[in-house]
Amino acid sequence: MTTYKDQRDALLNEARDIAAKAKAAGRDLTVAEAEQINAKGAQITDLNDKIKVAEASSALLSSLGPLGDSKRGPVDGQKVYRDTSPAAIRKMGQAAAGKVAAKLGMKALGDPADLDGTVDILFGGQPVLEDNRSVPLLRQLIGHIATDKPKFSYVRMSPLENNAAMVAKGGLKPTSTITAEDVEGELSVLAHISSPIDEYWAKDHPEALAVYNNELVRGLLEKEELFFLHGDGQDGNPTGILNTEGILTQAYTDNLLTTTRKAVTALELVDLEPSLYVVHPADWETIELSRDTSGRLEFPEGPVNRAEHKLWGVPVALSPYLEPGKSVLLDTDAAHLITEPAIQVTASSANGDDWARNQYRVRAEQRLAVAVTHPHGIVEVSLTDA
Repeated sequence: MTTYKDQRDALLNEARDIAAKAKAAGRDLTVAEAEQINAKGAQITDLNDKIKVAEASSALLSSLGPLGDSKRGPVDGQKVYRDTSPAAIRKMGQAAAGKVAAKLGMKALGDPADLDGTVDILFGGQPVLEDNRSVPLLRQLIGHIATDKPKFSYVRMSPLENNAAMVAKGGLKPTSTITAEDVEGELSVLAHISSPIDEYWAKDHPEALAVYNNELVRGLLEKEELFFLHGDGQDGNPTGILNTEGILTQAYTDNLLTTTRKAVTALELVDLEPSLYVVHPADWETIELSRDTSGRLEFPEGPVNRAEHKLWGVPVALSPYLEPGKSVLLDTDAAHLITEPAIQVTASSANGDDWARNQYRVRAEQRLAVAVTHPHGIVEVSLTDA
């Protein structure tokens, strides 16, 4: 018979194995590994409490509360979430978060009580390149900035109209034009809740509950991609990159490969780096399956690199949230996803008659926004002549 202590010891060993694997490879924890350790820490915290109060199962529903300051994994047994945790587990999560923040090019955040007002968003939020397809690829490749402050500001630049010229002695120097615009923004809430979860089902199927809760979090990550691309700026929604004034466009020219290559030139002409293509999966399939007049694959090698997911040497992120026939090429320093440091997960039985039915619901949410510092670093590309 498996006891709570057995479960706790197994989780401790799993967390240690993850950390040991990274140490043996001579690297920091990846984002995925840090989240796994944080999740296991939350489960260990809960199991420690269960060991002390194993006889107090009737207190389950009254103990439901917010997850805390980080994304945590699900647990089994009497309590689903606890609001408090031992200092050792909290330090483990903070240490992991600090390493992740360093990889993201951010400073680790301190006490949220010290963070209020407005934060200045600087250029250069760094993407994280991880082999972790459970996190949408676009999120891993674009600049990502985390903040606990609800409001932010940044400077949006236009391309330089370069009129520099040779000037005779005493002559009037030409004027080159560059415009800068102060932009203020505010984080918006992206959230959803689960359907009712039976208390005893959760107790009997902790592994299934883990998948259930992870799906809620993954759902948020997927939809943030939608708003990053298409947010309309209405009713508190962020303004996505495709609805930002001043972005470039590339019309369809001859075929897909010619068109996508011309988009690369469009960014190079304004001295920006083509560093990410976003393509609908159906269009990527069309590109890969292009054939010559003899029916042979036209590009088994060359501009398309399947193994590395590259087109014209540029990394490709596949997104189902793009309309087929449309793609985006961008300099990843031109646009940034801004979010709170952690997705918040909360469990409650306070909805309707959930308490009377021994049910509860899980809410997953985060606040996010989009900052476009260089609209001319984004090219909307038409992949059809329609």
